[in-house]
Amino acid sequence: MYIEKILVSLHASHLDLELVDCQIGELWVQKTGNLHRSNLKITNTYIGKLVLVEDTIGDFDIRGGFVGNIECPPPGTGNPFSGSVKVSAKVDFPTTPTEGFIQGAQPYKNMQHHFRALDNHLAADIFHSLEMRMERHNDSPWSNLFNIFYGLISNYGASIGKPLAWLAGLFLVCSVAIYGYDGAEKASADDQYSGWQKNLISPDKDTARIAKALYLTASYTVNPLGVFKTKNLIVPKDYPALAVSTVYSIFSSASFTLLILAIRRRFKLK
Repeated sequence: MYIEKILVSLHASHLDLELVDCQIGELWVQKTGNLHRSNLKITNTYIGKLVLVEDTIGDFDIRGGFVGNIECPPPGTGNPFSGSVKVSAKVDFPTTPTEGFIQGAQPYKNMQHHFRALDNHLAADIFHSLEMRMERHNDSPWSNLFNIFYGLISNYGASIGKPLAWLAGLFLVCSVAIYGYDGAEKASADDQYSGWQKNLISPDKDTARIAKALYLTASYTVNPLGVFKTKNLIVPKDYPALAVSTVYSIFSSASFTLLILAIRRRFKLK
């Protein structure tokens, strides 16, 4: 169903509006008089322009669909929202300036500000990610490089799963590389190894090779670039193995740092 324009003027004390599988050119919600805010639920709906007026909407739930443009009060003015807000990550918003749609990041900044004022960090993080993607088009190449890296690794601090997946993937890739190259060797005499450490010098060469690869990768995970002065049982065999381990430690440290920041941000830890 295609609707050119919906203008909802609230003349009742309460209104629950639900839109499902619609195509709407413009959706305006405004309030007249000293009336209660109303609830708006939008599902799988295409909206060319969404206009939000301050002090209008109570509960707001949007899932799926597309929103091409947003007109929202700027920071420092009244918040359009007052109730529970749910914004699905599956809603499609423009991330490049497009004629007829969003031209820059400011609408996303406005939405983010209002959601943070409600202490709704999940919804705010979605619009922070959209803001960062939109700003790639007006930034320097070096800033864009870090922008893209930050987005890929942790979705701009909004994802816990992404840095965890990157950390696990990098660990696997480095371990396989060290194993395939046989780039790890023991750093001490055989009598210095005991218990589980004996796997590192096992007579079974394949077992020892796997154990050494895993140990070397793990040691560069917990002790990146060897900044902590600890005794290593396994060391890189040569410069290529050292280079692989060093590169791995840089990226794994970045992933781990972003994981901690994402956990801190998600659960609002001080």
